[in-house]
Amino acid sequence: LVGPRRVEVHRPNEPKQTVHPGEDLVAPGILRNPVPVEALYDRDASHRVVLRNLLQREGYDSIAAIRDEGIAQGIAGDILALLEDRGLAIGTAVRERIAAGRDSAELRRWLLRAARVSEAQQIFD
Repeated sequence: LVGPRRVEVHRPNEPKQTVHPGEDLVAPGILRNPVPVEALYDRDASHRVVLRNLLQREGYDSIAAIRDEGIAQGIAGDILALLEDRGLAIGTAVRERIAAGRDSAELRRWLLRAARVSEAQQIFD
């Protein structure tokens, strides 16, 4: 454990490989993501790697993806609340389409239309 930080990678029937800080450890078929050498000794770097892996395990690429999903769900809920408050009948197909919406810009358009339409289905027109 002397000298510069490094990782020695030993694979069957291959020469030893030395990986240094600034480089990534890769193991196709074993590791889903490359691991920066720094993550083995730097607390912040290891936290970033762990967070990325936990997010991916749950189906997210980033914290921004979680935020975007939350925003979309909030707008979808607002659309349904507005349509219900206006006394408009909301069929299953309309409810499911609104709930499945992920594009915030489109959901905002639907929300604005929900204030003006005479039938819930018309928000998609």
